[in-house]
Amino acid sequence: MCFTSSLSDRRLTMKLIFFISICLSGLGFAISTISLTGNGYTDILVTIADDIAENTQLISILQDWLIEASRKLYIASKYRFFFKKIIIRIPEKWSNNGQYIVTSASTNKEGDIRIESPKKDMKSNPHACCLPACGVGGQFIHFTTDVMIKGENAGFGNLATVLVHEWGHYRWGLFDEYPTSRDTYTNKIIQFYSHNGGWEPVRCTTEIEGKMFNYVSNRNCKLDSKGKPESDCFFQPNSGSKAIASMMGHAYISSISQFCDSDSTGEKTKHNAEAPNMQNDRCSGQSSWDIIKHHNDYKATSPGNPLANTRPEIILQQTQISGRFCLLIDVSGSMKNFIDDAKDALTTVIKTILPNESYVGIASFSDNGHLLKRMTKITSESDRNSLAYSLPATAVGGTSIGAGLETCYQELLTLNNVTGSVIYLATDGEENEPPYTEEVLPNLTEKGIVIHTLAIGSSADEKLNNISKITGGSSYFYSSETVDSTSLIDALIEPFTESSKDKIIRIKTVHADISTHQVFETNFVIDDTIGRDTIVQLTTHVVRDVNLTIKHSEMTFTKIGTAGDNSVIYVKIPGIAQIGNYDVFLSSTTHDISGTLSIFSKPVSSKQAVLQVNVLNTEPEIQYSASLLFPLYAAVYKGSLPVTNATVMAVIENEIGDSFNTVLKDNAIGADISLNDGIYSCYILPNELSANGRLSIKVIAEGYSAKVVVEVTRAPGTKFTDDFEEQSISPFMRVALAREITVKNYTLLDKNIDLIPPSPILTLQLTNISNEDNIYTITWYAVGDDLDKGNASSYDIRYSDKFQKLKTDPGRQQTITAGIIPKEPGETESFVFRIPNIQTNTTYYIAVRAVDDQNNTGDLSNIISVSILNDQYWFDDENTDGLSIAVLVGISIGAVIIVAFFLVCVITLIKKKKVPRMSNYAI
Repeated sequence: MCFTSSLSDRRLTMKLIFFISICLSGLGFAISTISLTGNGYTDILVTIADDIAENTQLISILQDWLIEASRKLYIASKYRFFFKKIIIRIPEKWSNNGQYIVTSASTNKEGDIRIESPKKDMKSNPHACCLPACGVGGQFIHFTTDVMIKGENAGFGNLATVLVHEWGHYRWGLFDEYPTSRDTYTNKIIQFYSHNGGWEPVRCTTEIEGKMFNYVSNRNCKLDSKGKPESDCFFQPNSGSKAIASMMGHAYISSISQFCDSDSTGEKTKHNAEAPNMQNDRCSGQSSWDIIKHHNDYKATSPGNPLANTRPEIILQQTQISGRFCLLIDVSGSMKNFIDDAKDALTTVIKTILPNESYVGIASFSDNGHLLKRMTKITSESDRNSLAYSLPATAVGGTSIGAGLETCYQELLTLNNVTGSVIYLATDGEENEPPYTEEVLPNLTEKGIVIHTLAIGSSADEKLNNISKITGGSSYFYSSETVDSTSLIDALIEPFTESSKDKIIRIKTVHADISTHQVFETNFVIDDTIGRDTIVQLTTHVVRDVNLTIKHSEMTFTKIGTAGDNSVIYVKIPGIAQIGNYDVFLSSTTHDISGTLSIFSKPVSSKQAVLQVNVLNTEPEIQYSASLLFPLYAAVYKGSLPVTNATVMAVIENEIGDSFNTVLKDNAIGADISLNDGIYSCYILPNELSANGRLSIKVIAEGYSAKVVVEVTRAPGTKFTDDFEEQSISPFMRVALAREITVKNYTLLDKNIDLIPPSPILTLQLTNISNEDNIYTITWYAVGDDLDKGNASSYDIRYSDKFQKLKTDPGRQQTITAGIIPKEPGETESFVFRIPNIQTNTTYYIAVRAVDDQNNTGDLSNIISVSILNDQYWFDDENTDGLSIAVLVGISIGAVIIVAFFLVCVITLIKKKKVPRMSNYAI
């Protein structure tokens, strides 16, 4: 759909943009092999961290836990989903007496559910990592061994219920409905909201009962100087609560078994859209069940039999066999312009990336498949050189991808147990000779062979992405038309970085292009998480006489290329490289240089929390239109902790050779939904694209004043502190590549951005209240003119005494004239106002939206509420304290008789005015 100038279409456009996360439901960012067969999820991978000591009791606990969680998931999902097949990956060092199935280490991807050791001074909260948007799944689910062994005694409630809660995050992109939203300006968790003349606890549903009290002083709650509940005030649900919802809310309550639902006819599961929790804030008031119903999983299933067998098949698997790789290169006639570049890039992979002790074979295909090098175990530099010299150098003939895959398959079969082996397929063409891929894929998938694919140029077969998807591999794209691109090297290195237990961390890739006698200079940083086996390498056609020098402090490392170096020279810094900045110099006295510098390292130790950047790209195919822009996300984390204040940029290349850079921000504006959560985001706007087709996206993250955010908290209801600690980290550089994305339906009409409205405001907060004067202060972060770019022109502030009316029809509600000139996106806006003719016992709902210079109106902000308080619960202690102060003053200045008389009056007054310590409203 394209933009038009009609008002109705413009309103529809704004709605579509605002609900982009709902439209993106079903997208997941973890490279996962999970599939849905009938109502059952299959191939869920649970990994046990290598540093966990052998413990067969833990295996038994995990199996019982997963079986119970499967049943609870089935009930909570109204009999739609359960766990059908689960693989538990056992650490390699654990003894195996035949009880574990042995698999190859060719792809050591971490699990969908990861069991790790507790870390000192870090929380052991079960959690789902890296949730970029509503309806968009996360990267993984995290549990620790101490929590698993303690079970319900860990303080999180039933762990099977907790897993269903985390599955809601990980698979469906749901957010918490218990108090986890933070005041943007104080960092305190928002525990209460104004409702019907009082303050209500954040919960879904309101069937959850409990008490409100100050957990520090263990007394009744009261209001602070800003008219809001004091920061130490907390809601404690009753331990014997009979509430059944919501799974995304207080899941530690034993009776909880259902998700909240906006369409519910009963109060027991009725969604509370007013509560300022993350689910409402991130999903525009949509309930958990609303989001699930938009997900592809829901659309692909029907409710099952309530009595169905939900017990999953659980496979215990152990990686004991060294990696098995087959490099498969297209040598058909169309590859003649790319064969040299492909040969050089694959030489890079062979020389420095593939792990020692792994088996590597090389095959090619044109009309037929050709075995170029038998499976060879890498044990020395000469093994690597022998493999590199076997790479093809000429291209001629037709294209039979199936024949190439069959050749690799037959060679892999010469080794025992090929499960987990990897084929890396690089091609620029569309298959036109039998056997075709659909004929050979069943054998490969049956054996558990993973296929990564690289599409070279615009003519590469469209089926490549699907080949990777169904085998659990990754797909990449190299334009071949883009000048100074590094994406060929990036795409070939990326899938192998986790192909061994010794993970490779990519620091930097950069194109180098200099004339004879010139010097190319760049730099990189070694931070405190990496430094072992650090390599700086140059890939180029001619390396003879090339001088590659690295300098750090008083140390210098140099390599001068020879004719025998075969397209790649590198410097390996011995031992563990020192922390700090390194300078790289590249030159030649005999010829020009045009190539790619790649820099990578390994963690200091296996126990080190490593700083990494991961591109969280969306579905492989984007049906683009100006009304449904697509977002880009990247997670920057140190271990499991988010990294803030980093500089993150994406380099995007398309099929026709155009490239552009865009900045990703972690500022809760535009595509970014949470401030300082380590997920950096941006929208790709229509004017930034110039063609349909595949995209290659590289994300570069740098940090020189970055911090990791440590949250000190436990399960809700068990500990009431919610402090943050920010720890400075050493400067760093990181690079990561997105899986291939294909854009379709892009047209020139989509380049019109004049009708793109500003972003919704996600950070509206009530920061000050003066009940006596009817004065309120609201603050928010400024947004852009076109989503998160440019400056908006004005703000439209609306209020109503009906929540639903403001949410669904804001244009007809009362307006408050602001007269604010919007600031730069990300800056703080503040507005003080009165509500005309305000009534007691009435709650007023307030929202803000930005307006651009074309009078396009952004969608509504999150809705906040205010009211004249009449709930004496919040004033009782305050009044008592006031009288106590008066008594003290009286004692200091008055006679004994007056003091005694005053005390009698105070006691009498308190007895008359004393109210119960429970709210007037069900909690």
